[in-house]
Amino acid sequence: MKYPILLLASAGLFFAASLQAGNCPEGGASYDIQQGSLVVPAVTVEKQGGIFAVQLDLLDSKNPFQFQLSQLDSLAETIEQRLGIFQSDKQILKIPSLCVLADNSELLVTQVEMQLIPNSSPLQFLLKSASDSTDSVIFNWAIGQNKGAVFLNNRQEFEELAAKNNLPGVTGVRELKFVITDLDSLHPVLYFMNSDATPLHYDFTRGVLKRYQNISYDQGSTQFIAETYFREERRYLAGSVVAYDEYRNADNGQEKGLYALEFWPTDPVPEKLIEHAYRSLTAAMPFLPNALAYHPVGNTHELEFAGFAEQFAAKNILSIDTDSLFAQLESAILNQGEAYGRLKVISPGDPNPGEDTIAIYTYIPNTLGHVGGIITEQPQTPLSHINLKARQNDTPNA
Repeated sequence: MKYPILLLASAGLFFAASLQAGNCPEGGASYDIQQGSLVVPAVTVEKQGGIFAVQLDLLDSKNPFQFQLSQLDSLAETIEQRLGIFQSDKQILKIPSLCVLADNSELLVTQVEMQLIPNSSPLQFLLKSASDSTDSVIFNWAIGQNKGAVFLNNRQEFEELAAKNNLPGVTGVRELKFVITDLDSLHPVLYFMNSDATPLHYDFTRGVLKRYQNISYDQGSTQFIAETYFREERRYLAGSVVAYDEYRNADNGQEKGLYALEFWPTDPVPEKLIEHAYRSLTAAMPFLPNALAYHPVGNTHELEFAGFAEQFAAKNILSIDTDSLFAQLESAILNQGEAYGRLKVISPGDPNPGEDTIAIYTYIPNTLGHVGGIITEQPQTPLSHINLKARQNDTPNA
């Protein structure tokens, strides 16, 4: 007998699948829809070793099928039946066969994969994929098909999502944007973005994660900005990991390359959120050859960082200032082109320049109108908002 529709609910999400009933193995892994409880009697941990009985409970989350570890019991190594495998290198729990219990019925789901959320405490998982008994895919998470990731196992996976630029002065720089969701809850999640396909944090949050679906694009953008920037308590945190592959440590000429955590230059990100992002990113990128470094970009961040630099150092949070990072760089061209106009220095509070002006900004502006050309005293990244705007308007930018 086939049940034509299986409704699985999590945070308002429903999906339908045709599943074969009555063929669940006795004593196997199971998920009780009514209880929201997923039990795997025996999970083997690869490489690190050990066998554990695991229970995961469904969370009330905006992320589809987010579970939290509620029970973990060590089992004797002599147990033969292995009903799940945890791949420690990829941080994935694989369940070959899962019996879904609903309305006194047993429905079989196969090839279940769940991704561990790095830096989550207690440990939390997101459902990544699942198939029915005929191996037809019935669930793929929103960031599948290389739209994003939660965990990066190696440099290749980083490069698949990061945007690369080989412009004069920024040769070899790769920028990977990220957004941390639900900071106002007990279960935030760090998402890496495919930064070539979706370079804007809001577009990723709306288009890929499917937030702000009940309002217009512009209304959603306004709300996202209000919930993400320029406030102490936030729902989202937007930033970038920038790989400066050509950087050389002045104290150690043999040490080449640096991964830096950066935020929008004029957004005063609270100390606790910087630390949260730093810890989450470090856990999500175990392949880094050297410690991630927080880079305070611009005057706003530099002045703010001076107040907690010692605390970060005591917590082993590495940092690097702009002068050290760009000590060997005199200029960088981010959007090549030709422009004519009057050079004018623009400081905070000055009127917005016009199209006949090649603006020399002493800071990184939050918004940018049409100007003849852009020069900033403070360094930019290729995917910074100001450079994306320059590309859009075909405006030379350096």
